[in-house]
Amino acid sequence: MKRFQRFLMILACTFWLAGTVLAGGTEHFVTVRDDLFDPEVIEIENGDTVTWFTSEMNQNMHSVLADDGSFTSGDPEAHPWQFSHTFNTGDAEIFYHCVVHGAPGGIGMSGAVVVGDGIVEPFSINYGISGSWYSVLTDGQGFSIEVVPLQNLLVIYWFTYQVVKTDKGDITTQMWLQGAGEISGGSATVPLQRPSGGIFDHPQAPTFESWGSATFTFDSCGHGTVDYASDVDNVSGSFDITRITPDVQCQALEGLQ
Repeated sequence: MKRFQRFLMILACTFWLAGTVLAGGTEHFVTVRDDLFDPEVIEIENGDTVTWFTSEMNQNMHSVLADDGSFTSGDPEAHPWQFSHTFNTGDAEIFYHCVVHGAPGGIGMSGAVVVGDGIVEPFSINYGISGSWYSVLTDGQGFSIEVVPLQNLLVIYWFTYQVVKTDKGDITTQMWLQGAGEISGGSATVPLQRPSGGIFDHPQAPTFESWGSATFTFDSCGHGTVDYASDVDNVSGSFDITRITPDVQCQALEGLQ
């Protein structure tokens, strides 16, 4: 008898939850971890609800604040908490961040909610992408990126390192690469050159060696992907990049496209 009563209770709860989903949309969940939102980008339908929650293991102060101020979880808290917001915006892409560990424009601990039927205008590079970018996995390296609108070019300066083989073994030295490539929508493939032979505070011109190429693809004002390959150093790979400098114009310009 008790098993049957338990079954009826579970069945009733199931229908109640199903009614909630049908009447008010679907609820989606984002985990607030120590240094990121998981997932960072979530796709939902208009009328759906997103719930952010921390785990009992979380010891850091966190919050959720929309870049445009349309929703907020309130003051940062360290103890377990959750915050829900229902999106009735129509097709939209709303960026948000943690006020303690992030900032508007995809800096640091940040995320995005994509609202719509899966038909979202693809991101296009604009002048606001210009700034300093890096990969969180390789702190101390990064990019200076500049958009030249009149020439439709993405100009890249990549500050990194290279391994040089010597008689005494491999040594690591600083290396920078530079190049410019034509922008097409949200990406640009940039041929990269490696300068060498320059002298500090001296007019001697450096020489430039073709190194390879890298394709920069941006899906928002604060996040991109770099796919690189070099026949010279026999290396290739891919990694995500995040902007360091604040987004001053990118989101405003994106709205005008």
